[in-house]
Formats: sequence, structure tokens, C-alpha cells
Amino acid sequence: MDEQECIKADVALSCFLRALLRGLLEDPELNPPHTSLIQDFKTIVKYGMNAETRHPQGSTAQDVCRHLYRVAEINADEEEKRYLWIVKKRIEEGPLSYLITRDVERRRQETSLEEAIFKVYSNLAEKLQKNQIYT
Repeated sequence: MDEQECIKADVALSCFLRALLRGLLEDPELNPPHTSLIQDFKTIVKYGMNAETRHPQGSTAQDVCRHLYRVAEINADEEEKRYLWIVKKRIEEGPLSYLITRDVERRRQETSLEEAIFKVYSNLAEKLQKNQIYT
């Protein structure tokens, strides 16, 4: 898996998925029907974290992600828990693509689009080099 952000974010996603899968395997009732998952996936791809879902644990993708985070947090070992805050931050603040778009739009109000993009991606590259998540 590659989050396209930094290695720390990649590790965080791996820790989250490992802990989540342990939880889902222990409690099969947490798994909605396959057809609902496919329909929700298509909606989420189109509308992002605000997409409405059929999942019993939340009416939006963000609500479902919050629920899945709680499952992962309960089932994470101590090493995994050190990284889960990164996943929680992405659930609450949005994915990297959203943050980049947000910051380009903010900077665009003060400068040209080209300069805004250059500054945001320069900051992103610096964070990558330092293995820091983008905020």
C-alpha cells in the first residue's frame, strides 16, 4: 500500500487494516452484505467521505470510517496503536487529495494558481522528505 504521502502514513494504514481485520474476523456481524458494500463503494468513490451509505453503523462514509476506526483501535496491539492517530486524522480532516485541494484554493486567493500549486507541493515534498504527514 502506498498512501503517496510518507512512509509513516503507509505504516499507519497497514496497522489500521491489520487491527480492523482482526476485529472483523472476531465478530462477523460487523460485516454488511457484499452487495451493500459494492453499492456503497461506488457511491463513496463518487461523493467521498460525505457519501450516504447503507452500512448499519453509519449513514455517511465518514460515520462508517469512524466506526471502523473504533473496531481497529480495540483490536490494535501497542505498536499499531502508535500509528492509528494518523488514520483518525485522515478520517476527521479528509484524505490527502482533499487537503491539497483545500490548500491550493486557500493560497490561490492570494497568488496565481501556478504559485499556489508550487507552494503546496513544495510543502508536501518537504514533509515527505522528513517522513511527516501533511496537515
